[in-house]
Amino acid sequence: FLTLMIRPANNKILTKVIPNPNFVDGLELPEGAKPPAQRAKVIAAGAGTQDEVMEAKAGDIVLYSQGAGSVIVIDNEEYLMLNIRDIIGFDE
Repeated sequence: FLTLMIRPANNKILTKVIPNPNFVDGLELPEGAKPPAQRAKVIAAGAGTQDEVMEAKAGDIVLYSQGAGSVIVIDNEEYLMLNIRDIIGFDE
């Protein structure tokens, strides 16, 4: 059971990155190809702000742009804190 001591503020989302495979639809990505959007599982989400509604909730799988967010280490595990604006979609 995971107990976190971090509660994301307002428009922030705490996520656990899902590693991207080198394959897309069974085809290996050629060297130098643009990688697919990054995926992460939402661990916790802030309440949002008046200007930004928080659509993400714990358990959602979100897509975000490569290079977004800040890495946070909790109990020797890496998590990624994203801004709601970093989210480009939801994996359903």
